[in-house]
Amino acid sequence: MKATLEIACFSPEDAVVAARAGAHRIELCRYYDVGGLTPSVEDLEFVKERIDVPVFVMIRERAGDFVFFRDELERMKQEARELLASGADGLVFGALTKDRVISEDALRDIVNLGTPTPVTFHRAFDLVADPLVALDVLKSCGVARVLTSGGKSVAMEGEKLLARLVQQGGDDLIVVPGGGVRSHNVDELINRTGAREIHSAARTTQAKVDPQEVGNLVKAIA
Repeated sequence: MKATLEIACFSPEDAVVAARAGAHRIELCRYYDVGGLTPSVEDLEFVKERIDVPVFVMIRERAGDFVFFRDELERMKQEARELLASGADGLVFGALTKDRVISEDALRDIVNLGTPTPVTFHRAFDLVADPLVALDVLKSCGVARVLTSGGKSVAMEGEKLLARLVQQGGDDLIVVPGGGVRSHNVDELINRTGAREIHSAARTTQAKVDPQEVGNLVKAIA
């Protein structure tokens, strides 16, 4: 197998569909139209009762930017505690400062809260001023993965930066390309970037996860 396939799911029902279609890991969140927000404990429990692949949960308080106030961060930490207690296998989080650099204090709080549960820094990374510097910051904070399109709207357009990030991340920080990744381009993306993990919403002509597309993605990276 060339890579691990993570499917972004915006409802518990989609998560079950994706896992049964062959996804290796689920990113569980809500509200596709704003890029994903924290799922409920009930959503996570529904999924965990029905599938046996890892489920990473989004920790994001609201739509909009990724510069959070202290009270927002405290609420997200509480949500993370509750989801971890309910069986979350990983946390997906991102926070920036007004200067477009990683908010290290906020990130370290989430990493420390989750340890040893892995933390993924989500596509807020695509807004940082200097991605190569930011990647080293993520390493120093103990982040396990970073989800990124290489600073572009879709991953294929950011392939050159993605390849650099994959190399720089090495074995310490897994770079997971995401954004417009589908079965028709995933093999080319892996070959051009060297990525070992891939993220996709697996949506085609419908608003929900397409199980056939999940299956096609699995076949393409076999």
